[in-house]
Amino acid sequence: MKEVINIYKKHKTTVDEFIITMIKNLPKNYIENADTILKNHPNIQLIYSVDSEYRQISPIICKKRSESGNIGSMKEHYFSKVVFNSENFYISNPYIHYRTGKASLSVVHKINDVYYVFDLNLIGLLEELRLMEYNSLYDKIKRTIYFLAALILALVSITLILYGAYILGEVVFFKNDNDLLHNIFQSII
Repeated sequence: MKEVINIYKKHKTTVDEFIITMIKNLPKNYIENADTILKNHPNIQLIYSVDSEYRQISPIICKKRSESGNIGSMKEHYFSKVVFNSENFYISNPYIHYRTGKASLSVVHKINDVYYVFDLNLIGLLEELRLMEYNSLYDKIKRTIYFLAALILALVSITLILYGAYILGEVVFFKNDNDLLHNIFQSII
């Protein structure tokens, strides 16, 4: 995540201009055209709208579903520190998205008294702009190998502990004539 944020900060102006241009070129009825927008722009994760009193007025529209449960909920805590640029856009700092767990940005576009909120996949944007290369298959393979190596080491450790306990029990309870320390640490050797 740190690498993604550093790349974003280094190229913030370019990325922000790209985002603003992309949103300006979307069909203007964002909510009515949400399915088309989400289909044509894979880096947009969700869209919803909020009125001038910061009350959500549309469902949260994602790629696979639409959620109406939050209509009418207050979003003023999200807008308390929002400062729009001259084109009525606000782009948040990077954060981990609560639905996807990926690095994301929120973009707010104010049109008249309605705020349109877009959550964007930051890694996808940086890849699209050729600012970074992220290979999710490689990352999954690497994590799987690390998991398997850790699992094997854990099994070896547990086996050695159990064997040491067995030897200790044998020495203590059966009073073998062998050297006590030699038998206890035999599993390590």
